[in-house]
Amino acid sequence: NPNTEYRIGCFSFHTFTQQHAISFIISFMWYSSRQRGTAQSPDVFMQLVESSNQNYNSVAGIIEQVMEDFFQEVGRRYHPFEYSYFGTTKPTVAIITMGSSVKVVEGTLRFLKTEQACLIGVRMFRPWDPKLFVDVIPASVKRIAVLDRTREGGSQGEPLYLDVCTSLLQRGRRDIFVAGGRYGLGSKDFTPRMAISVVHNMLRKDIDNIQQPFTVGIDDDVTNLSLPLGRPLNTLSKDTTQCVFWGFGSDGTVGGNKNAIKIIGDYHDAMSVQGYFEYDAKKSSGWTVSYLRFSPTEQIDAPFRIEEGQANYVACHNESYVQAGKFDVVKHLKRRGTFFLNTQVASIDDPEKRIEALENLVSPKILRKIALRQIKFYIMDAASLAAKYGLAGRINMICMATFFRLSGVLPLDDAINLLKSAIRKTYAYKGEAVVKKNHDLLDAVVSDPKCMLVVNVP
Repeated sequence: NPNTEYRIGCFSFHTFTQQHAISFIISFMWYSSRQRGTAQSPDVFMQLVESSNQNYNSVAGIIEQVMEDFFQEVGRRYHPFEYSYFGTTKPTVAIITMGSSVKVVEGTLRFLKTEQACLIGVRMFRPWDPKLFVDVIPASVKRIAVLDRTREGGSQGEPLYLDVCTSLLQRGRRDIFVAGGRYGLGSKDFTPRMAISVVHNMLRKDIDNIQQPFTVGIDDDVTNLSLPLGRPLNTLSKDTTQCVFWGFGSDGTVGGNKNAIKIIGDYHDAMSVQGYFEYDAKKSSGWTVSYLRFSPTEQIDAPFRIEEGQANYVACHNESYVQAGKFDVVKHLKRRGTFFLNTQVASIDDPEKRIEALENLVSPKILRKIALRQIKFYIMDAASLAAKYGLAGRINMICMATFFRLSGVLPLDDAINLLKSAIRKTYAYKGEAVVKKNHDLLDAVVSDPKCMLVVNVP
């Protein structure tokens, strides 16, 4: 109707066509991108910026009060700088860090029960308060190691290191030797053995022999700044079960493991569960590695992947990974651990031919580790088993059932019932026939001795 007026914001139209719409969008983008507010000239800008100092100076006190109010409400106490010590005397070395590495250093010092080293975790990095920081440092501390998870090329130190040094100078603690180090760049893990190497570096008898600056976690054979690393250290409780799963992108391994974590956590209220998932850059066509931890007695504070020789259970769901020149899939396994391999070799009926095919498939390096560590080795052809029950290509439930059968994380009967409940909830919309096929498949994995074969590696 030419007599009808259309209005959009401050724009009005008697006829609204596609051309009008385009003109409106262009005009709106121009209008919305215009500068609003004031531009400050040099005669006033610096005064206005500096006048905000009083606001920054009051932030630390406000945060402290908020942390105290939080403690009164929930019973969990926080501080801008948190001191941790697990000895019985007075520490001479302090490790200062922030972020996830605080839990790594804390767990390591608690495990070692060292008398000489303490930890100061930074919760409030900005604004930095020199007085609050220095007040936390014990008078007995004479050496400090500062860990930065960043690198500032050309600088005399990284941000946290420079803040620490400046604070000590301002507050009169000039008797403390400070060493700065870098760790964890590019999401590289920071592990307990790296924390130990930092402590050992600071405990050297002669200060002149302390590596300063230093890096930890790599072998720096170019600038020679790296600290030597010892053997992997397991700081978790002995009843913690650690599992590693090697999968192929989009094969359901990661999704199945996430379901397993949920099932176990929901089943056992006191069970602490943790999952880390690592992906190749190719995503749907690359490798995936899942790291799972389960502890029935204590909270898991381990923000790093499972290290070599610490896993109770390792599963490889893609047989190509065990070939020579590929991955060392059993490196995580501890002595007398359990290794499960999904392979078509398991479908070969003749035992001699099956062993011969397995020897041709698995690299000698992996077979040697299996023999030396006395690893229990199981194989299954999950793809053929799924096809037999009319579920071709669906191996995630088979691998989950195998995990519960071999790992012992949950009682097997309870685990299978929980899996069946999850299947019914997930596939109910596809009909009872599909649900029954999955249930029958789980029963076969658990009870049929022909489904899973034991391999003895002399």
